[in-house]
Amino acid sequence: MAALRYTEALLNYFDEPSRRFSLGRRGSLKRRLVAGLHVAFYKDLGNAVATMNLAFIGLPGWIEIRQPDAIPLYTEMVQELIKLVGQFDESHSDTTEMLQALRDFVSGDTLDALFRFTRAFPVYYIGMRERNKYVHAIQEDILERIITMTEPRYAEILEDEGFRNIAYAIRASTVIAQYQKAQGNRKYDVRYGLGQELARKSRYEADFITALSDFMFKFNAENAQVMEVTKGQRPPYRRSIQTSDIGSVVALIDRFGSEIIANLLIAFGYARQPRKNDAGEADDDSE
Repeated sequence: MAALRYTEALLNYFDEPSRRFSLGRRGSLKRRLVAGLHVAFYKDLGNAVATMNLAFIGLPGWIEIRQPDAIPLYTEMVQELIKLVGQFDESHSDTTEMLQALRDFVSGDTLDALFRFTRAFPVYYIGMRERNKYVHAIQEDILERIITMTEPRYAEILEDEGFRNIAYAIRASTVIAQYQKAQGNRKYDVRYGLGQELARKSRYEADFITALSDFMFKFNAENAQVMEVTKGQRPPYRRSIQTSDIGSVVALIDRFGSEIIANLLIAFGYARQPRKNDAGEADDDSE
């Protein structure tokens, strides 16, 4: 959290009109201005103080400011991460893994660490919501910016219509279905453990495609069943997955591998999307 707070303060400082141009010429904050923070943890032993741990926490390396107008954009991204980190209680064991993953991502600029967080987050997210507890999920557009700034080649995946549609189906079967259930609308089943299942199967391409295909088949079958049962009532319906969507994602798996596609589908399937969907419903109740 300290590294993120410092980054936010640094961006706010340089967002002043008289300073914006000087920061806009620097590029990477981490390489050109401040690399990070050294942290020391001490323990009081009564008659002495012992140093228990020394660590270095780097600033986010994906902050590359080439134009002064980019400063507010990066500030928004850092503030979103602060909200995400700030909600977790370090004393609770179920948040330790997520906090460590987020720290590793901020300090090390590796998407592997971010994906460790996004794989662990759905269990916590869905579980807390079952107990009517508020949880802040990362906003989809900010997640997309962070990923593409860290690994630009993944932009091709995130822009793919088939990928987007299947991520929507994951969200509709988990986050949205859970919200509808809490509102007394039980048309659609909540797919508990879907993120875990996809992550577990992603090690082997054939297993992942089988698991994803099974989910998509059940998703479309449930859509058809709900439409049949509620015929004439005109409730908002979920859109079904098309054959072209499946083909697109399989092609992406061939190019990028099953683990990358699984990680991205899980990350975006459980991300916060406060915009209205095509049925006029809010995709997430977290706002």
